[in-house]
Amino acid sequence: MKRCLLLKPYFACLLSVFCLLSLAAVATAAYDSESQYEAYGGETRALALTGLLYEFDLYFDEFLDLVAGLADDEYPHFLVENADRYDAFQRLHPDISFCAIIAFVNVNVDLGFYYYIENVPNPYAVYALVNKHFTLPPDWEPYDFESIGHGHRLRAEAAEQFLLMRDAISEDGMRLAVISSFRSYQTQRNTHSRGVRRSGLESADRQFARAGHSEHQSGLAVDILHRTGYSFMTQARFENRREFEWLLDNAHNFGFILRYPYEYTHIHGYIFEPWHWRFVGVDIATAMHSRGIVLLEDFYGRYLAAGVLERVRQYLLAPSETEVVTAVVGAFASFRGRVFVR
Repeated sequence: MKRCLLLKPYFACLLSVFCLLSLAAVATAAYDSESQYEAYGGETRALALTGLLYEFDLYFDEFLDLVAGLADDEYPHFLVENADRYDAFQRLHPDISFCAIIAFVNVNVDLGFYYYIENVPNPYAVYALVNKHFTLPPDWEPYDFESIGHGHRLRAEAAEQFLLMRDAISEDGMRLAVISSFRSYQTQRNTHSRGVRRSGLESADRQFARAGHSEHQSGLAVDILHRTGYSFMTQARFENRREFEWLLDNAHNFGFILRYPYEYTHIHGYIFEPWHWRFVGVDIATAMHSRGIVLLEDFYGRYLAAGVLERVRQYLLAPSETEVVTAVVGAFASFRGRVFVR
């Protein structure tokens, strides 16, 4: 009996040691995954959706469902570090839903046009956010151009889908004419400079992106009209054309979205451009359409902002309670077998 009593403290001590070792093993596994992430994805700010999906073998729909389930409340993209900015931006825009307010702040819309500028973290992603807050380097150009006719070109996936879209609208008795596609950094600089000389900086900024801030440099944007000839009259009338209505109803099936809608000029910072369409991929365009999300800034801030992606990643890396319990029980079983076999 005395011997049994003496063994109890010894047994408890060993059990504690093995529990700690088991937890350390779980932490080491997480650390190894962290190291792999650093090698694969670089800094947290450069974390991209494609890397996250690849790392954790997720489908895009699974990712969307995961983000929606990250929190018990209705704002899973709420980042605590941005709380004060959410409140301040909502006071300025009480007409915008709080869900959209969170998304816009997550991508720095609240900081003012060209006031706080970051590099586009993932310029080769089809969902790359290029606007008045995120810029492409002067020497950046896509490597995978494909022609869409008449000297115009887009990145390969965008070009393929655009040609399919053009064929589809032709079958319905309409046509699309490309007015502009890829533009280099220098070309955009010249375009913006001409606008400044003609009407001043404020007006030019509403009509033309500054160099590095144009989606055309990404090779994913295309300006479309119903006929050739880029005049004020053809631009102004395009929103009244059947082609424009067709695009609103069908462009998402080919991965394109209307980038600068009328009702959000105060968010994207440009005049209404019914001719400017942006390729974001069929998955994202379809998800935006089905969820009623109009702006890329809104979708990006909900699902693709660095803080949101990192939150998802940490959630996936965190060991669940079941995993911890299983590790502890396994360590205990192994320990018990070694002690009592003696």
